[in-house]
Amino acid sequence: MELRRPLTTDRPDRTESPYTVDAGLFQAEIDLFTYRGDVSDEGEPQQRTNSYALFPINMKAGLTHNIDLQLVLQTFAWNEETASGSTQRKRGLGAISVRTKINMWGNDAGRTAFALMPFVAFVSDPGESRRIVNFGLVMPFRVDIGGGWGLATMAEFDFAAEAAGSPRKVAMIGSASIGRGIVGPLSFYVEVYGGTILADESTDWEGTGDLGLTLGIGPNVQLDAGLNLGITGLASDVNPFLGLAFRF
Repeated sequence: MELRRPLTTDRPDRTESPYTVDAGLFQAEIDLFTYRGDVSDEGEPQQRTNSYALFPINMKAGLTHNIDLQLVLQTFAWNEETASGSTQRKRGLGAISVRTKINMWGNDAGRTAFALMPFVAFVSDPGESRRIVNFGLVMPFRVDIGGGWGLATMAEFDFAAEAAGSPRKVAMIGSASIGRGIVGPLSFYVEVYGGTILADESTDWEGTGDLGLTLGIGPNVQLDAGLNLGITGLASDVNPFLGLAFRF
């Protein structure tokens, strides 16, 4: 037990962590509940979107000292879109992603840490059987900036199609999250997150401002709660969530 690294997670902020799960251990990171709400501010009539997800989960297995394998499941999603007085509802399984995290340095000690996270994602709308296969690479970095503060950043490049049969495009995502402990096992973070499709002038930037709390319960369990707020028109207006992480 004493040889285990401290519990680190890829949630609740949207900036991924560069640290891996210890070899031989398993870790689960779960959204107990998450909601996204958005109201179009362009044109009439207004379009409203409400999305709910129950128990999306990231299941991790530590393979070696610096490599873990992850399976991310959008277990059940419910989307509701209202426009021109008509409402469409979709329910079912969401995206499935397989990814691996390779820590390049800083897993055990040092002020900085960096990792590479290649992934493949099988994406579809809830209830749809046909899936699109997308690929990408995430590069998370973290630095201890002193005084108990930590700064995490992330660059992500996705090679993805927006719909079945459409051409693949390169999307770029970037984020930065800063946080520190408040008292005991209670910590907080604030974050900026955004992304866009490269070489596509018709696509706007999607950006959010995020904040949240984490509470450690012993060495192997963490609770969290947070709120992501849209700061550009393309982003969802509001996204509150509750989460849980544990390892064994």
